[in-house]
Amino acid sequence: KTISDLYDFIETKAQGLNKIDDEIQQSQDNLMEVMSVIRDVRLKIDSVPELIAPQKRCVQILRRHGVDILDDIVLAAGQNLQDCLEGAPMAWEALEKKTFKKKEDILPMQM
Repeated sequence: KTISDLYDFIETKAQGLNKIDDEIQQSQDNLMEVMSVIRDVRLKIDSVPELIAPQKRCVQILRRHGVDILDDIVLAAGQNLQDCLEGAPMAWEALEKKTFKKKEDILPMQM
């Protein structure tokens, strides 16, 4: 997995969580879609922190050997690699919070 894949995942799942409660209440399919997004995020909770640290170490090793890739652009995020590596934990944390908030919001609808 790459930082680009992570940013794609975060963007896609954040959009899935943006369904408003009225839309969810109108259709069982919308509720199931939001529930599947919550499941997908929960499945990645342990693996995402493990993804970011090795990426940072790889960049450090490359820099020690004279390869500077920090200004390279990560297509999914539209930012340079340095900004992506610094912003990824915050973006992931925001998605986690949004996920758990949405989970609380839809709990009454599941009954």
